[in-house]
Amino acid sequence: MRRVLVLASLVLMSLLCCRFDALAQSVKVSAVSAHDGVTVKSLTISTSSEHTVAYLYLPQESHKVAAVVFSHARIKSAQSDVDLLPFAESVAKAGAAVIVLNRVLDWRPGDEVDVNRRGGGLVLTAETWLLSQDNVDGSRFAYVGPRFHNPTLNDELTLSSPDRSPAWVPLGEPRGDGTGLVVDPKRISVVSQFLQRNLQLEIVK
Repeated sequence: MRRVLVLASLVLMSLLCCRFDALAQSVKVSAVSAHDGVTVKSLTISTSSEHTVAYLYLPQESHKVAAVVFSHARIKSAQSDVDLLPFAESVAKAGAAVIVLNRVLDWRPGDEVDVNRRGGGLVLTAETWLLSQDNVDGSRFAYVGPRFHNPTLNDELTLSSPDRSPAWVPLGEPRGDGTGLVVDPKRISVVSQFLQRNLQLEIVK
């Protein structure tokens, strides 16, 4: 019996090591800069089937900070074209570590909108890596972006730990009333208030 337990422990340790090794290879830092009190790092996020560039915004705080992952850096529709990077930087200034995947969410007529529901593995990889950082408070996390095809993946994105509540911000999710998608300053303001309240941030400006 003891031999079986020892063997099981060795197998488990091996699997964990492989998992951490794979994670370390999935997110790589390629450049670092500083801007207006925020450290900005360029990342390369990879899974077994795809990869993308991303940006990490870190506030200059000595205590643990909240965490936010944006699935896309830009949202396009027939009515608007919104760059989310300035907004992500403002969230970081308010006290959150923020990762933004450099991808475009494009809902314009004629585009392959099915692509917008892909890439969930990249987002989950970014989330897992961000929450593993020592300066991040994993109990204060929010995912900003649309739903993906895989329901299980959606659940993991919003609740990957039993000690925190799910926080999904559907910025960029199409309306169900047939009027399409409009991302305007008022909607950004609502998202700012939600993040500020739920993640216990300073005022998001």
